[in-house]
Amino acid sequence: MMELEKQIEQDFQFSKFVVCAAAGLNGWENKVYNDKKKNGAYIVTQPIKKLKKNLKEWSIDPSGWKLLGSDTLYDISVLEDITMIHGVAYQTSNLVFYKNRWEKTTKKTTQQSSKYTLEEHLIVTYSTKYQKYQSHIRDKKIERAKKLLNNPGKIGTDNPRNPKYYIQSMNTTTNGEVAKETYYSINYEKIVQESTYDGFYAVVTDLEDTDLSIIIQSNKQRWEIEESFEIMKSELKTRPIYVSKEESINGHLLTCFLSLLVYRILEKEYLQEKYTCNEIISTLRELNVTHINGCNYIPSFKRTIIVNEMAELFGFQPSREILTQKYLNKFTRVVNSKQSTKIK
Repeated sequence: MMELEKQIEQDFQFSKFVVCAAAGLNGWENKVYNDKKKNGAYIVTQPIKKLKKNLKEWSIDPSGWKLLGSDTLYDISVLEDITMIHGVAYQTSNLVFYKNRWEKTTKKTTQQSSKYTLEEHLIVTYSTKYQKYQSHIRDKKIERAKKLLNNPGKIGTDNPRNPKYYIQSMNTTTNGEVAKETYYSINYEKIVQESTYDGFYAVVTDLEDTDLSIIIQSNKQRWEIEESFEIMKSELKTRPIYVSKEESINGHLLTCFLSLLVYRILEKEYLQEKYTCNEIISTLRELNVTHINGCNYIPSFKRTIIVNEMAELFGFQPSREILTQKYLNKFTRVVNSKQSTKIK
């Protein structure tokens, strides 16, 4: 990391060099290196589980949370769908709550003979939408883990992205005797422990005069980027790729990316981030109709709040008792017209 920074500084001659990096580059030596430079600084992700006990407890304590533009302190364990700020109602899922404090750490460093003291600004954010996203991802991994129980292979991974992370083995019976065969089960205790951190995201920085709103917003963008990759891989089936020619691979990836773009426009511009990715995409996938006779169809899906809201937004009511071919053709013509590509 240090050698790469030296090369970049030499090539571009920055007046200020702020390193923004994920937890993989959140090492003591890297942070000291950037803190010591006159024109250097850093903003790096901080895994909450790796914090000292007192900081970890403070980070996930439900009390004492703030919102930009508000003097109120919030308890995130009792949040409702709507949060009032100065008499104005906001969707809680669109809000990012935060805590912040300064901490000093003194340790040895290879960059000088004496110990070095690093003063860092720890900023923790919490989002109900991020909490639902992380919970949804874990549920999918647990489903995959359950399918592996009969033949899990080698377990014991410490990577929470791997479904085997939630599988535990037992070599004793309920009486404490040695079992003839190894028994595998889902480690629900670990699931509960992991869920404690859902919705939280933390960074540390040595910047002293930075507007907190910039860092808080960047935190939200970071996990949304992570979510976008997950949507591409899972919901939009970007991988595995079953084609081999370069133009076919490009076409496949372009189609998936355009689908992600359309989804994000629907989610943010039209539905105002009120629903999770799983809720929106599941609703769209289930909007099926059944052919009954001639040119007539009937809805074969459940009418929900999201269905009603999208029907109102786009002027298309799929929940009618009878959908004629003529009615369906009307909206097919709209979709195929140039008007359909214009975003107001």
